[in-house]
Amino acid sequence: MRKHLLLFLTLGCSSEQAFIEPIYTPVFVPPLVNQPKATSKDTSWNEEGPVGFHFNRQVEFTTSQDTSAFRYGWKSEKFEVSYGECLQSDCQRTPVYERKEYGESDAGLAKEGDEYWYAWSFYVPLESTQPWAFFGQIMMPPRDNGGNHEPLWMFLKRRGEPFCMVFDFNRNRNAWVCNDATNKNIILLSEYDFAGKWHDIVLHIKFTTSDSGFTRVWVDGQSVGEYTGYTLLSDRKGAVMKYGVYRHSTSGSTIAYFDEIRKGKTREEVDIRLLITP
Repeated sequence: MRKHLLLFLTLGCSSEQAFIEPIYTPVFVPPLVNQPKATSKDTSWNEEGPVGFHFNRQVEFTTSQDTSAFRYGWKSEKFEVSYGECLQSDCQRTPVYERKEYGESDAGLAKEGDEYWYAWSFYVPLESTQPWAFFGQIMMPPRDNGGNHEPLWMFLKRRGEPFCMVFDFNRNRNAWVCNDATNKNIILLSEYDFAGKWHDIVLHIKFTTSDSGFTRVWVDGQSVGEYTGYTLLSDRKGAVMKYGVYRHSTSGSTIAYFDEIRKGKTREEVDIRLLITP
């Protein structure tokens, strides 16, 4: 009996016996593939959009109505920016900026005290070149027509970094760094999740020069962030929206599809996830 007890105690104290090597189980990461159609085709869907906006279509480029990719219904709007496609003063900047965007006219101005809901869906193919590119902006035109527009929010994607909303970059420390804790930016999607599939963006903004303003954001039905504070500058006459592609000049193309673009006074008016039957 004593011999058996000593053997048990000896084995129990052995460092080799006490250590059990963990079994490594690799995490399965599915391969990324393009998903240009978020749902099955529905030709009965009213493709009248954008709804509620006052976009100025009298610009120096055209986009294509594309039926090969859509968030819902049967078509979307395709933006493709290639090397050398700059406009006016953007061509003299360093670096040169290239763009294809539609922007609201002054008829769509959100002014002091206004509260709006914005929503749109977008899809960027995996093979699209993604340098320093913006895929939308909330801009503040000057009170006089001679000044520059000031950005309130810019939707930025840089290679190797998350997709985020950049707040007031002219006054925001480290504005271009999406995940810097010292700024007011809001991360929307990770680098991995960004491209290859459709995403739904919903914004709720109260516009004011005071600290009572706010911006609340949902991505794919989930709340991802909120900013509280001023959402207008006192020398601006209001805010308008732009969407499309706006990038640092580079070789290759940047492609983005937009669909279900809406602006209204309630979430129920604009959110595609509330407008369609599950």
